[in-house]
Formats: sequence, structure tokens, C-alpha cells
Amino acid sequence: MSMVDWFNRPRENPWESARRFRQTAPLASRRIGQEGVEPGQEDPLADRFQPQDLETPMTAGEQAFEERVAEADQAAANENQMLLQTARLEQEAREREAFERMREEEELARQQQAQMPTYRTDGKPFEVTGEIQGTRRDVLEEAGKYVGTPYQLGGRTVKGIDCSGLVMAVYNKAGLDVSQHSAGWQGRNIPGVRTSVNNLQPGDIVAWKDGSHIAIYAGNGMIVDAASSGGTRYRPMWGSPEQTYGIKLRFPGE
Repeated sequence: MSMVDWFNRPRENPWESARRFRQTAPLASRRIGQEGVEPGQEDPLADRFQPQDLETPMTAGEQAFEERVAEADQAAANENQMLLQTARLEQEAREREAFERMREEEELARQQQAQMPTYRTDGKPFEVTGEIQGTRRDVLEEAGKYVGTPYQLGGRTVKGIDCSGLVMAVYNKAGLDVSQHSAGWQGRNIPGVRTSVNNLQPGDIVAWKDGSHIAIYAGNGMIVDAASSGGTRYRPMWGSPEQTYGIKLRFPGE
């Protein structure tokens, strides 16, 4: 057969060729390990093996391993639940502490407000109200008698007074021995604890570090002092923390 005839000869159906091969060679099906299957026919081996036939039962070791894994998963879930519960309890405790702290701060503010003296603005001596008791109340009431007094350098009476004269007059009346008419000397020598002005109580003393001024602390950030401009008055404390310090006094009975 020529090369041209080989490529141009009619092509056969491969299924038909396989069928004739099985018919002419009876042992062909045995050689390939299965019976012949015609096109369109079901494979006779298809229903002989099912997927479950490939599964093998778990060994005792594998089953024990699976049980340990399940126990570990359950233990982890229980631990996570305990951690969540602990976190919730800690959060509730923090909220309670914050609430109690807020109540304490409100109560402290109320007490401080109650201790704040009030002053009359009709030209008469001021009146101290609230929970200030004992010598501290006496100090503020005595200082109030000088409110409105004109400034006089070296003075220490209701006719005229300066800052150190006011401190001398008020605290000598309260029983403290203030012998020197000098703001610098008083700031250095009046018995008491030198501290921040934030730690003072009504009736304590505010002093200026350069010795230029001295005043009586009236509570709630206010002072009574005698100044060259304005005379003796009740007003907000002036001067920065770097310029001032407090003298915390101890009165009888404290």
C-alpha cells in the first residue's frame, strides 16, 4: 500500500474494533481483568465496590487519641468561659471602685463647700458660716473685722493696716505668738509645716517666697489680705505655685 493510500483509507470505530477483538480472542477479557463493555452499556464492576468498602475501622489507639482531642477541646472551651467570667467580674469591680471614688470626691467637695466662709458685701464685717469650728473659725471671724480697712504701711489696727500687721493682729488674738511686724520674718518663723498651698485649711497662712507678702487662707482658693491697692479684702489667692507656699498651722484641740 502506498503512503497516500495509508493516510486516505477509511478510519474504523475503535469501539467496533475492540468488540471484534473480544469476539475473536475469547481470552482477551481475562487478560485485561474485566469483561468487555460495549458503548452505552454499564460497567459490570461498578456495583461491586462501594466507597464504604474502602473505610477501615479505627484502632483502639486512634479512638483514644480522638477522645483526648475532644477532651482537650472541651477543656479549652471551659477555660475560655472562665476567663470571660473573670474579666467580667474584674470590670464590674473596677466600675464599683470608680463609682465609690466619685461618691467620695463629691462628699469631699460638699464638705469643702460647707467649710467655705461667706462674707457680707454691705460694708459690715463678714460672717463665717459652715462647718469651720474652734480656733480656725475665730481666726476667720477676726480677719473679717478688718475687711474694708485701708492700707497703711506699718499699721495694725482697723484705722489702717498692712499685710504683716493683719497677720500679727489676727493670730496674736487667736493665741499664737507673732512678734515681728514683717512678712519675710513671719513666713520664715511662724510655727507650722511649710507645704503646698493646695494642702491648706481655712485659717492657715499663705506666704510669698520672696518675703514681699503674707495672707490668711480663707478656704476654697480664697484669701484675706491687706494690699497697697484696695486695702484689706477677701479675694481669690494670687501668685503662682512657684511664688507661694503654705504654712499649715496646728491650733489647740487639733
